[in-house]
Amino acid sequence: MRGVFVFMAKYSIVITSTPDSGDALARVLRFIDGVYDNGDEVSNVFFFHQGVHHANRFFVPMGNSINALASWTSVKTKYAIPLIVCTTAANKRGILDDEEAKSLGETQSHIAPPFNQSGLGEFFTLLHDCDHVVQF
Repeated sequence: MRGVFVFMAKYSIVITSTPDSGDALARVLRFIDGVYDNGDEVSNVFFFHQGVHHANRFFVPMGNSINALASWTSVKTKYAIPLIVCTTAANKRGILDDEEAKSLGETQSHIAPPFNQSGLGEFFTLLHDCDHVVQF
């Protein structure tokens, strides 16, 4: 009798679009649910370039837009996926972590929980454990 191999794919997701750019946020949220429905997993979500705006606690959704912060908080609670914001990309866009905010005399950071900041180096290291990279 031959053995049965079960392959669980690991995905890394890169977000480069803003929270209000079309239906990208809705598509990535559906994609993540689909990955887990299929028995696979998302190893991390990395927010890069304009995607760092998803982590900005002061980003206000307009009209009938999806609330990015509430959506990512729900994803983190449901799946415990690390949500990593590129430090350099965030700082270039005025989105500051605790340390940067304090150094500039701000009273609080712009990065909302459940997001964590890190650099490209950590993201590249995490990619070694992934089978697929998907960009939104």
